[in-house]
Amino acid sequence: MHKHIDTTTAFYGTGIPPQQKLFKVKSGSYANRLLAVYPESPGTIMFSYSDPPYSTWSTPASLTASAANQPCTAFMDDEGNLYFVYTDSSMELRFIKRPFIAGNWMMGTEYTVCNDGENYYPSLVKEDSGKLWVGWCHLDTSSMYYTIRVKDSDDDGATWGTGPGDIGAGLSIASSYVGYAALVITGGYLNAVYWSSRTSLNFRKYPLGGGTWTDAEVIWYTNSLEFHFSAAGSSDGRLGVAFYGVSGYPGIKYKEYNGAAWSGIYPGLFGEQSYPQLRYIDNIPYIVFTEGVGNNQELIKYSYLSGQSFVNPKNLIGGTNLFDKVYLYDDDGSPKYYQRTIEAGNSGSTADVYHPSSGAMIKDNGDVLYLGMDKPFYFIHAVLSTAGIGGIVTYSYWNGTEWDMFIPFSGAYNFDSTSGDIVLWDDMDTVPVDWQKNSIEENTKFWIKIEVTTAFTTAPVGSQLTSVPECKSPCMIANL
Repeated sequence: MHKHIDTTTAFYGTGIPPQQKLFKVKSGSYANRLLAVYPESPGTIMFSYSDPPYSTWSTPASLTASAANQPCTAFMDDEGNLYFVYTDSSMELRFIKRPFIAGNWMMGTEYTVCNDGENYYPSLVKEDSGKLWVGWCHLDTSSMYYTIRVKDSDDDGATWGTGPGDIGAGLSIASSYVGYAALVITGGYLNAVYWSSRTSLNFRKYPLGGGTWTDAEVIWYTNSLEFHFSAAGSSDGRLGVAFYGVSGYPGIKYKEYNGAAWSGIYPGLFGEQSYPQLRYIDNIPYIVFTEGVGNNQELIKYSYLSGQSFVNPKNLIGGTNLFDKVYLYDDDGSPKYYQRTIEAGNSGSTADVYHPSSGAMIKDNGDVLYLGMDKPFYFIHAVLSTAGIGGIVTYSYWNGTEWDMFIPFSGAYNFDSTSGDIVLWDDMDTVPVDWQKNSIEENTKFWIKIEVTTAFTTAPVGSQLTSVPECKSPCMIANL
Protein backbone atom coordinates (compact mmCIF):
# COMPACT_ATOMS: atom_id res chain seq x y z
CA MET A 1 0.00 0.00 0.00
CA HIS A 2 1.37 3.39 -1.01
CA LYS A 3 -1.29 6.06 -0.68
CA HIS A 4 -1.32 9.83 -1.05
CA ILE A 5 -3.08 11.16 2.08
CA ASP A 6 -2.47 14.89 1.91
CA THR A 7 -0.05 17.58 0.73
CA THR A 8 1.99 19.53 3.26
CA THR A 9 3.64 22.94 3.09
CA ALA A 10 5.16 22.67 6.58
CA PHE A 11 8.92 22.84 6.93
CA TYR A 12 9.29 19.45 8.67
CA GLY A 13 6.68 17.45 6.74
CA THR A 14 6.26 14.27 8.77
CA GLY A 15 8.47 15.57 11.57
CA ILE A 16 11.75 14.16 12.89
CA PRO A 17 12.80 10.57 13.78
CA PRO A 18 12.79 10.77 17.62
CA GLN A 19 9.06 11.56 17.58
CA GLN A 20 5.99 9.39 16.96
CA LYS A 21 3.42 10.16 14.27
CA LEU A 22 1.87 6.87 13.07
CA PHE A 23 -0.27 4.60 15.25
CA LYS A 24 -2.45 1.49 15.20
CA VAL A 25 -5.53 0.84 17.33
CA LYS A 26 -4.72 -2.34 19.26
CA SER A 27 -8.08 -3.90 20.08
CA GLY A 28 -11.86 -3.66 19.94
CA SER A 29 -14.20 -3.03 17.01
CA TYR A 30 -11.65 -0.75 15.34
CA ALA A 31 -8.57 -2.89 15.85
CA ASN A 32 -5.80 -2.32 13.27
CA ARG A 33 -7.09 1.12 12.30
CA LEU A 34 -4.10 3.30 11.36
CA LEU A 35 -3.86 6.93 12.44
CA ALA A 36 -1.37 9.40 10.97
CA VAL A 37 -0.52 12.75 12.62
CA TYR A 38 1.23 15.35 10.48
CA PRO A 39 1.55 19.11 9.84
CA GLU A 40 -0.46 20.17 6.80
CA SER A 41 0.82 23.74 6.82
CA PRO A 42 3.20 25.83 8.96
CA GLY A 43 0.44 26.43 11.55
CA THR A 44 -1.95 23.49 11.17
CA ILE A 45 -1.50 19.92 12.40
CA MET A 46 -3.91 17.29 11.07
CA PHE A 47 -4.79 13.63 11.45
CA SER A 48 -6.21 11.05 9.08
CA TYR A 49 -7.09 7.38 9.58
CA SER A 50 -7.68 4.24 7.56
CA ASP A 51 -8.98 0.72 8.13
CA PRO A 52 -7.64 -2.45 6.48
CA PRO A 53 -6.76 -2.87 3.63
CA TYR A 54 -5.83 0.83 3.91
CA SER A 55 -6.85 1.70 0.33
CA THR A 56 -8.82 4.77 1.45
CA TRP A 57 -8.11 7.34 4.17
CA SER A 58 -10.45 9.66 6.02
CA THR A 59 -10.79 13.33 5.19
CA PRO A 60 -8.01 15.02 7.21
CA ALA A 61 -9.21 16.66 10.44
CA SER A 62 -7.49 19.34 12.49
CA LEU A 63 -5.70 18.76 15.78
CA THR A 64 -4.68 22.40 16.07
CA ALA A 65 -4.51 25.51 13.92
CA SER A 66 -2.17 27.45 16.26
CA ALA A 67 1.07 25.50 15.89
CA ALA A 68 4.51 26.87 15.24
CA ASN A 69 6.25 25.54 12.14
CA GLN A 70 7.93 22.92 14.33
CA PRO A 71 7.75 19.12 14.76
CA CYS A 72 5.08 17.65 17.02
CA THR A 73 4.66 14.24 18.64
CA ALA A 74 1.86 11.99 19.89
CA PHE A 75 1.16 8.80 21.79
CA MET A 76 -1.69 6.28 21.52
CA ASP A 77 -2.60 4.15 24.54
CA ASP A 78 -4.07 0.63 24.55
CA GLU A 79 -7.62 2.02 24.39
CA GLY A 80 -6.87 4.06 21.27
CA ASN A 81 -6.86 7.45 23.04
CA LEU A 82 -4.55 9.96 21.35
CA TYR A 83 -2.24 12.16 23.42
CA PHE A 84 -0.68 15.03 21.51
CA VAL A 85 2.05 17.59 22.33
CA TYR A 86 3.17 20.44 20.09
CA THR A 87 4.87 23.84 20.08
CA ASP A 88 2.35 26.65 19.56
CA SER A 89 2.92 29.93 17.73
CA SER A 90 4.06 31.57 21.00
CA MET A 91 6.68 28.81 21.41
CA GLU A 92 4.81 27.37 24.41
CA LEU A 93 4.57 23.61 24.79
CA ARG A 94 0.91 22.51 24.60
CA PHE A 95 -0.95 19.25 25.29
CA ILE A 96 -4.27 17.80 24.08
CA LYS A 97 -5.92 14.44 24.76
CA ARG A 98 -8.35 13.19 22.10
CA PRO A 99 -10.46 10.37 23.66
CA PHE A 100 -11.29 7.49 21.29
CA ILE A 101 -15.03 6.88 21.55
CA ALA A 102 -17.15 4.82 19.13
CA GLY A 103 -14.56 5.07 16.36
CA ASN A 104 -13.96 8.82 16.68
CA TRP A 105 -11.20 10.86 18.28
CA MET A 106 -13.29 13.34 20.21
CA MET A 107 -12.38 16.94 20.97
CA GLY A 108 -10.36 17.45 24.15
CA THR A 109 -9.29 20.24 26.48
CA GLU A 110 -5.96 21.89 25.72
CA TYR A 111 -3.44 22.48 28.49
CA THR A 112 -0.07 24.22 28.73
CA VAL A 113 2.95 22.05 29.52
CA CYS A 114 5.48 24.89 29.67
CA ASN A 115 5.17 28.61 28.93
CA ASP A 116 8.67 29.61 30.02
CA GLY A 117 11.12 30.63 27.28
CA GLU A 118 10.89 28.69 24.01
CA ASN A 119 10.16 24.98 23.72
CA TYR A 120 11.02 22.55 20.94
CA TYR A 121 10.95 18.90 19.79
CA PRO A 122 8.75 17.14 22.38
CA SER A 123 8.72 13.41 23.09
CA LEU A 124 5.72 11.89 24.91
CA VAL A 125 5.16 8.57 26.72
CA LYS A 126 2.66 7.11 29.20
CA GLU A 127 3.21 4.66 32.06
CA ASP A 128 0.82 1.76 32.67
CA SER A 129 -0.17 3.63 35.84
CA GLY A 130 -1.43 6.51 33.70
CA LYS A 131 1.39 8.96 34.46
CA LEU A 132 2.44 10.99 31.42
CA TRP A 133 5.99 12.13 30.72
CA VAL A 134 7.18 14.69 28.20
CA GLY A 135 10.77 15.45 27.28
CA TRP A 136 11.80 18.41 25.15
CA CYS A 137 14.45 21.01 24.36
CA HIS A 138 14.00 24.22 26.37
CA LEU A 139 15.55 27.57 25.49
CA ASP A 140 16.12 30.03 28.33
CA THR A 141 15.56 33.29 26.46
CA SER A 142 17.51 35.26 29.10
CA SER A 143 20.73 33.27 28.84
CA MET A 144 20.01 31.89 25.34
CA TYR A 145 21.09 28.44 26.47
CA TYR A 146 19.33 25.16 25.64
CA THR A 147 18.74 22.19 27.94
CA ILE A 148 16.96 18.86 27.59
CA ARG A 149 14.18 18.75 30.19
CA VAL A 150 11.40 16.39 31.38
CA LYS A 151 8.07 16.89 33.19
CA ASP A 152 5.32 14.55 34.29
CA SER A 153 1.57 14.70 34.81
CA ASP A 154 -0.47 12.56 37.22
CA ASP A 155 -3.88 13.92 36.16
CA ASP A 156 -4.09 12.92 32.49
CA GLY A 157 -2.29 16.03 31.26
CA ALA A 158 -4.28 18.72 33.08
CA THR A 159 -1.28 19.71 35.23
CA TRP A 160 2.38 19.30 34.37
CA GLY A 161 4.81 19.52 37.26
CA THR A 162 3.79 22.43 39.48
CA GLY A 163 2.29 24.35 36.57
CA PRO A 164 3.06 25.96 33.20
CA GLY A 165 5.95 28.02 34.59
CA ASP A 166 7.73 24.91 35.88
CA ILE A 167 10.51 24.01 33.44
CA GLY A 168 10.87 20.50 34.84
CA ALA A 169 14.02 18.54 35.54
CA GLY A 170 17.13 19.20 33.49
CA LEU A 171 18.85 16.18 31.95
CA SER A 172 21.64 17.91 30.04
CA ILE A 173 24.04 20.71 30.78
CA ALA A 174 23.17 24.14 29.39
CA SER A 175 24.48 24.68 25.89
CA SER A 176 24.35 27.27 23.16
CA TYR A 177 23.36 24.45 20.77
CA VAL A 178 19.88 23.05 20.34
CA GLY A 179 19.26 19.45 21.45
CA TYR A 180 16.84 16.60 20.76
CA ALA A 181 15.39 13.90 23.00
CA ALA A 182 13.45 10.63 22.84
CA LEU A 183 11.69 9.07 25.84
CA VAL A 184 11.08 5.31 26.03
CA ILE A 185 9.49 3.23 28.81
CA THR A 186 10.98 -0.26 29.07
CA GLY A 187 12.59 -2.50 31.68
CA GLY A 188 10.89 -0.73 34.59
CA TYR A 189 12.47 2.62 33.74
CA LEU A 190 11.76 5.86 31.95
CA ASN A 191 14.69 6.00 29.55
CA ALA A 192 15.89 9.25 27.97
CA VAL A 193 18.10 9.21 24.89
CA TYR A 194 19.23 12.68 23.85
CA TRP A 195 21.76 14.58 21.75
CA SER A 196 22.98 17.80 23.35
CA SER A 197 25.85 20.28 23.47
CA ARG A 198 26.77 19.19 19.95
CA THR A 199 29.10 16.59 21.41
CA SER A 200 27.41 13.23 22.00
CA LEU A 201 24.35 11.01 22.05
CA ASN A 202 23.59 10.36 25.72
CA PHE A 203 21.45 8.15 27.97
CA ARG A 204 19.86 8.48 31.41
CA LYS A 205 17.12 6.48 33.12
CA TYR A 206 14.65 6.98 35.96
CA PRO A 207 12.88 4.20 37.94
CA LEU A 208 9.12 4.17 37.33
CA GLY A 209 8.42 3.66 41.03
CA GLY A 210 10.25 6.90 41.87
CA GLY A 211 13.81 7.78 42.72
CA THR A 212 16.53 9.71 40.94
CA TRP A 213 17.92 9.92 37.44
CA THR A 214 21.10 7.99 36.76
CA ASP A 215 24.18 9.86 35.64
CA ALA A 216 24.52 10.47 31.93
CA GLU A 217 26.21 7.79 29.83
CA VAL A 218 27.62 8.46 26.37
CA ILE A 219 26.19 6.19 23.70
CA TRP A 220 28.25 7.70 20.88
CA TYR A 221 30.47 10.74 20.49
CA THR A 222 29.30 12.80 17.52
CA ASN A 223 29.06 16.51 16.79
CA SER A 224 26.77 16.25 13.75
CA LEU A 225 23.94 13.92 14.75
CA GLU A 226 21.15 16.45 15.40
CA PHE A 227 17.78 14.59 15.19
CA HIS A 228 19.00 11.60 13.16
CA PHE A 229 18.32 9.01 15.87
CA SER A 230 15.44 6.89 17.13
CA ALA A 231 14.94 4.86 20.31
CA ALA A 232 12.53 2.01 21.11
CA GLY A 233 11.94 -0.58 23.79
CA SER A 234 11.32 -4.32 23.48
CA SER A 235 8.77 -6.31 25.48
CA ASP A 236 11.63 -8.14 27.23
CA GLY A 237 13.09 -4.91 28.61
CA ARG A 238 15.81 -3.99 26.11
CA LEU A 239 16.37 -0.47 24.80
CA GLY A 240 17.56 -0.02 21.23
CA VAL A 241 18.95 3.09 19.56
CA ALA A 242 19.47 3.60 15.82
CA PHE A 243 21.42 6.69 14.80
CA TYR A 244 23.43 8.25 12.02
CA GLY A 245 27.14 8.32 12.74
CA VAL A 246 29.77 9.97 10.57
CA SER A 247 32.82 8.65 12.40
CA GLY A 248 34.26 5.29 11.39
CA TYR A 249 31.99 3.94 8.70
CA PRO A 250 29.36 6.62 7.95
CA GLY A 251 25.71 5.66 7.98
CA ILE A 252 23.12 4.11 10.28
CA LYS A 253 24.43 2.49 13.45
CA TYR A 254 22.62 0.41 16.08
CA LYS A 255 23.36 -0.18 19.77
CA GLU A 256 21.33 -1.96 22.43
CA TYR A 257 21.05 -1.62 26.21
CA ASN A 258 20.22 -4.78 28.17
CA GLY A 259 19.39 -3.03 31.44
CA ALA A 260 22.97 -3.00 32.68
CA ALA A 261 25.31 -2.12 29.81
CA TRP A 262 25.38 -0.97 26.20
CA SER A 263 26.42 -3.27 23.39
CA GLY A 264 28.94 -2.45 20.71
CA ILE A 265 27.88 -1.40 17.22
CA TYR A 266 26.00 -4.15 15.39
CA PRO A 267 27.33 -4.75 11.85
CA GLY A 268 25.43 -4.56 8.59
CA LEU A 269 23.99 -1.04 8.38
CA PHE A 270 26.76 1.08 6.91
CA GLY A 271 26.01 3.36 3.97
CA GLU A 272 24.89 6.88 3.10
CA GLN A 273 21.70 6.70 5.15
CA SER A 274 19.75 9.00 7.47
CA TYR A 275 16.39 9.62 9.19
CA PRO A 276 16.26 6.26 11.04
CA GLN A 277 13.05 5.03 12.68
CA LEU A 278 13.39 2.05 15.05
CA ARG A 279 10.73 -0.37 16.32
CA TYR A 280 10.78 -3.87 17.83
CA ILE A 281 8.54 -6.44 16.14
CA ASP A 282 8.37 -9.72 18.08
CA ASN A 283 11.44 -8.46 19.96
CA ILE A 284 13.42 -8.09 16.72
CA PRO A 285 14.68 -4.56 15.97
CA TYR A 286 13.57 -3.17 12.60
CA ILE A 287 14.95 0.08 11.21
CA VAL A 288 13.35 2.15 8.44
CA PHE A 289 15.57 4.86 6.96
CA THR A 290 16.33 6.85 3.83
CA GLU A 291 19.24 6.32 1.46
CA GLY A 292 20.29 9.03 -0.96
CA VAL A 293 20.88 8.17 -4.61
CA GLY A 294 21.24 11.72 -5.90
CA ASN A 295 20.14 15.30 -5.39
CA ASN A 296 16.64 15.40 -3.81
CA GLN A 297 16.27 11.63 -4.17
CA GLU A 298 15.84 9.47 -1.09
CA LEU A 299 14.91 5.78 -1.17
CA ILE A 300 12.98 4.49 1.85
CA LYS A 301 14.58 1.24 2.97
CA TYR A 302 14.41 -1.11 5.92
CA SER A 303 16.53 -3.73 7.63
CA TYR A 304 16.23 -5.98 10.68
CA LEU A 305 18.53 -7.84 13.01
CA SER A 306 19.11 -11.48 12.11
CA GLY A 307 21.48 -13.22 14.48
CA GLN A 308 24.30 -10.81 15.25
CA SER A 309 24.03 -8.57 12.19
CA PHE A 310 21.49 -6.66 10.15
CA VAL A 311 20.30 -8.06 6.82
CA ASN A 312 21.02 -6.24 3.56
CA PRO A 313 18.61 -3.27 3.37
CA LYS A 314 15.51 -3.72 1.21
CA ASN A 315 13.33 -1.17 -0.54
CA LEU A 316 10.17 -0.44 1.41
CA ILE A 317 8.16 0.99 -1.50
CA GLY A 318 8.07 -0.97 -4.74
CA GLY A 319 8.57 1.02 -7.93
CA THR A 320 10.89 3.61 -6.36
CA ASN A 321 14.43 2.87 -7.40
CA LEU A 322 16.97 3.33 -10.15
CA PHE A 323 15.49 2.25 -13.46
CA ASP A 324 16.19 -1.34 -14.49
CA LYS A 325 16.57 -0.32 -18.12
CA VAL A 326 16.83 2.99 -19.95
CA TYR A 327 16.82 3.15 -23.76
CA LEU A 328 17.05 6.09 -26.14
CA TYR A 329 15.54 5.61 -29.62
CA ASP A 330 16.61 7.62 -32.66
CA ASP A 331 15.06 6.46 -35.94
CA ASP A 332 17.94 8.02 -37.90
CA GLY A 333 20.56 6.67 -35.52
CA SER A 334 22.89 3.73 -35.78
CA PRO A 335 22.06 1.84 -33.74
CA LYS A 336 18.49 3.05 -33.40
CA TYR A 337 18.24 1.90 -29.77
CA TYR A 338 20.97 3.01 -27.40
CA GLN A 339 21.07 1.83 -23.78
CA ARG A 340 21.90 4.34 -21.05
CA THR A 341 20.85 2.45 -17.90
CA ILE A 342 24.05 2.83 -15.86
CA GLU A 343 24.50 6.45 -16.88
CA ALA A 344 20.89 7.31 -15.97
CA GLY A 345 21.34 5.92 -12.48
CA ASN A 346 24.70 7.52 -11.81
CA SER A 347 24.62 10.78 -9.86
CA GLY A 348 28.38 11.26 -9.95
CA SER A 349 28.71 12.37 -13.58
CA THR A 350 26.86 14.77 -15.85
CA ALA A 351 25.81 15.10 -19.48
CA ASP A 352 26.07 11.33 -20.13
CA VAL A 353 22.46 10.41 -20.95
CA TYR A 354 22.37 11.01 -24.71
CA HIS A 355 22.14 9.14 -28.00
CA PRO A 356 25.47 9.23 -29.90
CA SER A 357 23.74 9.94 -33.22
CA SER A 358 22.02 13.12 -32.06
CA GLY A 359 24.19 14.09 -29.10
CA ALA A 360 20.92 14.52 -27.16
CA MET A 361 18.63 12.49 -24.98
CA ILE A 362 15.73 13.07 -27.40
CA LYS A 363 15.58 15.65 -30.17
CA ASP A 364 13.48 15.13 -33.33
CA ASN A 365 9.94 13.97 -33.99
CA GLY A 366 9.68 10.26 -33.25
CA ASP A 367 12.66 10.15 -30.87
CA VAL A 368 11.76 8.18 -27.76
CA LEU A 369 12.96 7.83 -24.19
CA TYR A 370 12.00 4.41 -22.74
CA LEU A 371 12.10 3.96 -18.95
CA GLY A 372 11.55 0.41 -17.68
CA MET A 373 11.25 -1.42 -14.37
CA ASP A 374 10.32 -4.92 -13.23
CA LYS A 375 7.51 -3.40 -11.13
CA PRO A 376 5.07 -0.58 -11.89
CA PHE A 377 6.17 2.89 -10.83
CA TYR A 378 4.47 6.25 -10.48
CA PHE A 379 7.26 8.84 -10.48
CA ILE A 380 10.21 10.09 -12.54
CA HIS A 381 12.97 12.38 -11.30
CA ALA A 382 14.93 13.99 -14.14
CA VAL A 383 18.21 15.88 -13.83
CA LEU A 384 19.43 17.51 -17.05
CA SER A 385 22.74 19.10 -17.91
CA THR A 386 21.03 20.90 -20.80
CA ALA A 387 17.36 21.85 -20.65
CA GLY A 388 15.34 21.49 -23.81
CA ILE A 389 13.80 24.41 -25.69
CA GLY A 390 10.82 24.33 -28.03
CA GLY A 391 10.03 20.62 -27.89
CA ILE A 392 6.88 18.79 -26.85
CA VAL A 393 6.66 15.17 -25.68
CA THR A 394 3.88 12.69 -24.94
CA TYR A 395 3.72 10.01 -22.25
CA SER A 396 2.35 6.48 -22.81
CA TYR A 397 2.18 3.09 -21.13
CA TRP A 398 1.53 -0.34 -22.67
CA ASN A 399 -2.02 -1.58 -21.91
CA GLY A 400 -1.49 -5.03 -23.40
CA THR A 401 -2.64 -4.05 -26.87
CA GLU A 402 -1.21 -0.61 -27.63
CA TRP A 403 0.58 2.38 -26.21
CA ASP A 404 -1.99 4.30 -24.15
CA MET A 405 -1.22 8.03 -24.05
CA PHE A 406 -1.88 9.98 -20.83
CA ILE A 407 -1.10 13.31 -19.20
CA PRO A 408 1.00 12.96 -16.02
CA PHE A 409 -0.76 13.76 -12.76
CA SER A 410 1.71 16.62 -12.17
CA GLY A 411 1.12 18.04 -15.65
CA ALA A 412 3.18 18.18 -18.80
CA TYR A 413 6.96 18.22 -18.44
CA ASN A 414 8.78 18.70 -21.73
CA PHE A 415 12.32 18.42 -20.34
CA ASP A 416 12.51 22.20 -20.45
CA SER A 417 14.10 22.71 -17.02
CA THR A 418 17.26 21.21 -15.59
CA SER A 419 15.35 19.42 -12.82
CA GLY A 420 11.92 17.90 -13.12
CA ASP A 421 9.71 15.82 -10.82
CA ILE A 422 7.17 13.99 -12.97
CA VAL A 423 4.31 12.47 -10.98
CA LEU A 424 2.87 10.05 -13.53
CA TRP A 425 0.02 9.03 -11.23
CA ASP A 426 -1.01 10.29 -7.80
CA ASP A 427 0.45 7.28 -5.96
CA MET A 428 1.05 3.55 -6.41
CA ASP A 429 -2.61 2.82 -5.68
CA THR A 430 -3.69 4.84 -8.72
CA VAL A 431 -1.30 3.28 -11.25
CA PRO A 432 -3.47 1.96 -14.16
CA VAL A 433 -4.59 -1.62 -13.57
CA ASP A 434 -4.19 -2.41 -17.28
CA TRP A 435 -0.50 -1.44 -17.40
CA GLN A 436 1.30 -4.54 -18.63
CA LYS A 437 4.84 -5.54 -19.42
CA ASN A 438 6.15 -5.18 -22.95
CA SER A 439 9.42 -6.04 -24.67
CA ILE A 440 11.87 -3.33 -25.74
CA GLU A 441 15.13 -4.63 -27.14
CA GLU A 442 14.30 -8.07 -25.71
CA ASN A 443 13.82 -6.62 -22.22
CA THR A 444 10.36 -7.31 -20.82
CA LYS A 445 9.49 -4.56 -18.34
CA PHE A 446 6.84 -2.10 -17.31
CA TRP A 447 7.79 0.67 -19.73
CA ILE A 448 6.97 4.36 -19.91
CA LYS A 449 7.35 5.70 -23.44
CA ILE A 450 8.19 9.41 -23.75
CA GLU A 451 8.05 10.45 -27.42
CA VAL A 452 8.88 13.72 -29.16
CA THR A 453 5.94 15.12 -31.11
CA THR A 454 7.37 18.62 -31.71
CA ALA A 455 11.11 18.78 -32.37
CA PHE A 456 13.41 20.62 -29.97
CA THR A 457 15.32 23.67 -31.14
CA THR A 458 17.70 23.02 -28.25
CA ALA A 459 17.66 19.35 -27.34
CA PRO A 460 17.82 18.14 -23.70
CA VAL A 461 20.83 16.20 -22.45
CA GLY A 462 20.35 14.09 -19.34
CA SER A 463 22.51 13.56 -16.27
CA GLN A 464 20.31 11.31 -14.14
CA LEU A 465 16.89 9.66 -14.46
CA THR A 466 15.36 7.65 -11.58
CA SER A 467 11.99 6.82 -10.06
CA VAL A 468 13.11 8.03 -6.62
CA PRO A 469 11.23 10.93 -4.98
CA GLU A 470 12.54 13.13 -2.19
CA CYS A 471 11.38 11.21 0.90
CA LYS A 472 12.33 12.31 4.40
CA SER A 473 11.70 11.11 7.95
CA PRO A 474 9.69 7.96 7.33
CA CYS A 475 7.31 7.00 10.15
CA MET A 476 6.81 3.58 11.71
CA ILE A 477 3.80 2.45 13.68
CA ALA A 478 4.52 3.39 17.27
CA ASN A 479 2.41 0.87 19.18
CA LEU A 480 3.35 -2.45 17.62
